Amino acid sequence: MKKKIISLLSALALTAQIVPCALADNDVKVYVNDTEMVTDAPIIIENDRTLVPVRAILEYLDYNVDWDGDAQKVTIAKDETTLNLTIGDTQATRDIIYNGNTHSYKTPLEVAPQIINNSTYIPLSDVASTFCLNITWDGNSREVHIAQYEKGNLTPLIKFGIISDDDLNKSEYITTQEALSTIKNFDQRMSADDLKDLYDYEYLKSFDNISDESKILLLTLKDFILTLDDIINIKLEDNLTNLQALTYAVRLTGISYSSNSNNIFDMSEPNEIYNFAYQNHFIESKDTSNAQSPITREDFYDLLNKVLFCNHYGVYSDKIKPRNWYYSFTNSRPYTPPQILQSVVSEEISTNVKFNDDMSVEWTLPKDFDWETSTKFFAYTSDKQCKMIYKDGVNNKLSTEDIIKLFATSYPQTFDYIRCIYSVADDTNTLYEWYFDIDTTKIRTVMDRKELTPGTFIATNDWDYQSKNYISLDNGKFKPNVYYLVNSRYPDYEPGEESDFSIFSEYDNIVFTVPTETSKFFYDENQDRLSDLSCLNTDDVHIQEVTVTGNAKSGFTIHTSPMSEAAFKSEEVEE
Repeated sequence: MKKKIISLLSALALTAQIVPCALADNDVKVYVNDTEMVTDAPIIIENDRTLVPVRAILEYLDYNVDWDGDAQKVTIAKDETTLNLTIGDTQATRDIIYNGNTHSYKTPLEVAPQIINNSTYIPLSDVASTFCLNITWDGNSREVHIAQYEKGNLTPLIKFGIISDDDLNKSEYITTQEALSTIKNFDQRMSADDLKDLYDYEYLKSFDNISDESKILLLTLKDFILTLDDIINIKLEDNLTNLQALTYAVRLTGISYSSNSNNIFDMSEPNEIYNFAYQNHFIESKDTSNAQSPITREDFYDLLNKVLFCNHYGVYSDKIKPRNWYYSFTNSRPYTPPQILQSVVSEEISTNVKFNDDMSVEWTLPKDFDWETSTKFFAYTSDKQCKMIYKDGVNNKLSTEDIIKLFATSYPQTFDYIRCIYSVADDTNTLYEWYFDIDTTKIRTVMDRKELTPGTFIATNDWDYQSKNYISLDNGKFKPNVYYLVNSRYPDYEPGEESDFSIFSEYDNIVFTVPTETSKFFYDENQDRLSDLSCLNTDDVHIQEVTVTGNAKSGFTIHTSPMSEAAFKSEEVEE
């Protein structure tokens, strides 16, 4: 580092241009945390912009700086970002390495770099925006304050409400639950309305030993720092390990689920996590020997402080840019404390539920019912196991197809009742629920139909409703007035892979009927079957034949064939 400074200053001395500049009344001071930036050349203001000597960037911010005397160019680099500036030029070049590729952007400067009294000056604000440097200006005292990571200084975490003063006086080690509650303060502003989503995750219902508050915490952090596999295997009461802490840290500064690039959530081996943490300067060694040892509270908070200042890269407005949590908190929004669920008000309502002879069921709601709500359906077995029925919008009916999907895909499981829940959250962060139960004990399923042999399934990837989606059987024809349940089997879930809640449902599926025996495709002009087809995993489509006997008075029997062992031979065509 010393050699680089000497080399740079020597080169500047040889190529210096004397640029007139009034240094009087430019007594601006720059502080890095609480340390004043003291340099041989004064810090100046020009056109209301702070100009700092390049040497200050080296000494106080620990950036790499190179000088090309022939081209009169200064190159400043840190981590994945490089800023190329030319003396007297208000246009710079910013290079960012992202996923192994270098992306270059022209960057206009507010003030051109210049040489004044043998010192090279650059605009601090442009350095700050390029490297996501955290600076504030105090006009009264004429001071620039730069915030960066400083070991032992947890003030930034307290400032943004991530931890409190009281947290510093707690026990030596921190539990997993405490750690996750702390991490939630980074970005998750949970409202009472989020509690409704708890019902989407049947695997959380098996956690009878933890509170609803803990379930909501896990749900809130899913896809943020937790994978589904993490949630299933988590032990909230245990002390947080070094491996867990580093895993969460790299995910906070890594790539989200929504990215098409290499996914940090795919990392599962300790050496991968430690290597990434080492690259981000979270740890000083890649040694994984302490992976399963508990991390101290002090070290965990220090790690989060590093996370706060660590740059991570993403696509913003079609450009690759660095971001860090401190910069986002300071520039994007003022900090507001996380919303805490105040209460849940649940009320059973009385409705007139009616089964029709086609096995559909409908009901009327109280006249004063507020329709600004969402609807959830949950089918319960006699031992309180639950399965969700997925329907969009506010509903007051379950169709024949809905009932077939529920029972035929769950065979031999039966359900005693379906609970319908309407819910809405108000401005006080209170969740209101109204519910009633639909008795389904008179519906049974038998598997007494012959297994079908799939033929070809040709799906058009066109949203034109006149498109035809061909489907055929190898043996026999489709029968009118018979239901066909098409199942699209999801791939097996692998820990850490990108998936949504549907991985816990056995299939994605649709139900259709055909108007005549000669039909080779299904398209119902009254329903959007094409959008249904778009949900299918066309590489692995299976089929069942279903008929329904009985009536609303005596009850219903769903007769189904086994799901076809073979899958359709699928093709996708452009229309």
